[in-house]
Amino acid sequence: MAEILRQVDRISEARRERLVMADGIVPAIIWVVLFGGAFLTIGFTFFFGAENLRAQSLMTGALSILIFAGLLTVVAIDYPFAGTVKVGPEALAAVVKDFAGAPPQR
Repeated sequence: MAEILRQVDRISEARRERLVMADGIVPAIIWVVLFGGAFLTIGFTFFFGAENLRAQSLMTGALSILIFAGLLTVVAIDYPFAGTVKVGPEALAAVVKDFAGAPPQR
């Protein structure tokens, strides 16, 4: 009975850890630095005045898209159990299936 209670306690602790991880792992100050740096970097491109406005606009747009893609990647990784890029229950189900079919240890 004591061993069963220990196992239930371990399972509960693992669940609590997964719930904490599902809330995101990037601290708020890092978000401020990332977005602040993005705005400063894009704003800084306007000081490089090119003679051709179309070329200046294309370079600034390309840099903006690159920065946006990087921030989008950080957002996707920040929430590992939600969204299109997520950790699903398939791996855990496979482990449970393996344990269920494993021979008892001696």
